[in-house]
Amino acid sequence: MEHVNMTWVNKLRLQYLRTLELYEETSQRLPTSEVKAYKILLSVKTVDDFRQWRRMMDEFGMSYVHTDYPKTLNLLSELDDCAEGANDTTIAAFIKWKLTINPSEHVKVMALNSDLVHILRMAVKRDEDVHIYIFPCGKRWAVIGQDADRLFGLFGWQTGYVIDNDGSAVSWMFINHYGLEVLKHSGYSIKFMDYGEFDIISEAFEEDITASLQQFVDYLRMMTNLTTEMQDFMKKLHPISVPVNGYHELMEGKLKMLKDGVSVIMPDGKMIPLAEGHSWRLDAVGRSCLNLFTPKIGEA
Repeated sequence: MEHVNMTWVNKLRLQYLRTLELYEETSQRLPTSEVKAYKILLSVKTVDDFRQWRRMMDEFGMSYVHTDYPKTLNLLSELDDCAEGANDTTIAAFIKWKLTINPSEHVKVMALNSDLVHILRMAVKRDEDVHIYIFPCGKRWAVIGQDADRLFGLFGWQTGYVIDNDGSAVSWMFINHYGLEVLKHSGYSIKFMDYGEFDIISEAFEEDITASLQQFVDYLRMMTNLTTEMQDFMKKLHPISVPVNGYHELMEGKLKMLKDGVSVIMPDGKMIPLAEGHSWRLDAVGRSCLNLFTPKIGEA
């Protein structure tokens, strides 16, 4: 049975959005063949459609195997390359998400998003103090700038990024209700800000999901005793696919969680630490293991 590889899905999502942003704004200055390939990509609605689009890219010499990356900026080829080796279940998850995106509206929304980021960035800008500023964002909470960096230093939670209207990347982190409970019981000074109703969009998909799952795991670690149900939930991981030197290697294991650490136990008995205290393993292996929880608990 094929499993969804969320790390792979997130890479496809990010590459697709980069492609949209380029072609929606500059298509009139690009070669006709690229524009045609882009429009066909937009029409893709199924896994078969996507496979056919990749075959077309190959037939017209536009696939990743025909592209000289140092000399050519071809985001369509990079998307084709990103999809190489992905199973149908993973591609289907990507396509399902793709169908929710309106290309022309996305560019407008992201411009507004950058303006909101700038407003928030200025609102929390201050000399260093003892507080961590946290504010509501859609159905969750969030921190930005120095507060996101501080949570990374204190808890090891992965920071993502959002784009300011000057084009600069700003540290960002969503806080789910598990993370909020951890913060409330942490002993650190948390200052809740209310800037009104808004919902910032982050394109740092993998970083955002990693932080969300870290918060979920830290919430469980905070509990004195894990229930039998939670122990069973954390027990087994599906096989994961980890990029190794340009290829993807399948791995599988079981999760062992203690109050002060989290590890994956491989079939040969080898233990791979994911977290020791608040120090997390955030390389490809660590993030892939964490992302396996996503289909089970959603956005945490």
